[in-house]
Amino acid sequence: MNQEEMEKRYREAIDLCNAKREAEAVPVFEALAKQGYTRAQHQLGVFYRLGVVFERDDAKAVEWFHKAATQGYVHAQTSLAFCYQHGLGAEQDLVKMLELYEKAAAQEDARGQNQLGNCYYKGEGVDQDYVKAVEWYRKAAAQDDDGAQYSLGVCYYDGKGVEQDYAKAVEWFDKAAAQGHSDAQYYLGGCYLNAQGVERDVAKALELFRKSAEQGDTDAQNILEELSKMGIDTGAPAEQYKTTFNYMLCHRVIPHMFFSMLDFFYEEIINSPESMQYFMQKAMENGTGAANKNPEIEPAFPAEQFTIKLIGDTPEKSVVVVDILNVDRDCDCVRIAFTCNREQARYFTCELSSDPLTDRPFFIVGEWQPRGDSFSHINYGAIDFHEESFPGRVIKIVYGEGGEQ
Repeated sequence: MNQEEMEKRYREAIDLCNAKREAEAVPVFEALAKQGYTRAQHQLGVFYRLGVVFERDDAKAVEWFHKAATQGYVHAQTSLAFCYQHGLGAEQDLVKMLELYEKAAAQEDARGQNQLGNCYYKGEGVDQDYVKAVEWYRKAAAQDDDGAQYSLGVCYYDGKGVEQDYAKAVEWFDKAAAQGHSDAQYYLGGCYLNAQGVERDVAKALELFRKSAEQGDTDAQNILEELSKMGIDTGAPAEQYKTTFNYMLCHRVIPHMFFSMLDFFYEEIINSPESMQYFMQKAMENGTGAANKNPEIEPAFPAEQFTIKLIGDTPEKSVVVVDILNVDRDCDCVRIAFTCNREQARYFTCELSSDPLTDRPFFIVGEWQPRGDSFSHINYGAIDFHEESFPGRVIKIVYGEGGEQ
């Protein structure tokens, strides 16, 4: 069988694969592979590697990749390099991995160039070198490799190997996201949400997060869930929240979002009375609905039952104070306060309690503080029930030194 006939048979077998008839294509690939046809050898390796038709067998995959790679077939070189990189079907060998990626990259193979960029970025098989990583990413990205476009975006976003430039990061994230790259969609969504390199567009951010989440990206799924808990309409189906409004407000959920999304919170929520009102109202609706096991019920806290005000001489030194009126069984939180200075973000809650022996009511003030990836709660203890003493007390705690209360 001459070269032309082998190429014809190979294309026919690929058509069978595209029609989901891989089992019928295997005998063709096997016949061609035995005659040394590299593309068929590589395809058999892919089948064994992925467990298509055959049971997954990384060792046999490596065997077929090796046959094609030694004949100079570039796709087999990158596939074999990946196996050596991760110890799949052969012992991990970073020297062989690097050699094969370099051979593929020298042939202008985008996948090889991208993988070589990854090696330099991570310092895997070579000394870590962000500048060289960017060089290889750029070569692959110019060939529309979505992985390289995403990685180049990350380099610009973090300022690794290049000067930090959010606008250029957005440019490369956008190219990769347009090809369906889920990580790029997630990063680009974050740029639109936080106005990094592009004008803020919350609707666009949510659209990108949804696209990424639909592909299984857990970060995108989590951020949609948390935004929904904040009262932001993400377009996702309404959830039956398992937390009461009091839990959301004072314990974990809202404090967590406050610290994890400060830019968005300060610029979109705090600086707009309407957004703050909407945010609080949605939180109340979600919390009271969950507390009553019925999301359709009328909220226990209509808008007129909470007030929002700014206390302080200047915006940078002001504190947002939210008062909740007519506290009932669903919520014992009567006030929230947080600073307007994002560089010194602090978040306080004031809850109504009572002495179990005398039933005398009093307030308990606490503060949430970030601790690495998590955060902790500090209880400042009780203050007098007298209403006029509370505003000054909160401001003093916010700006007090040495733990002053």
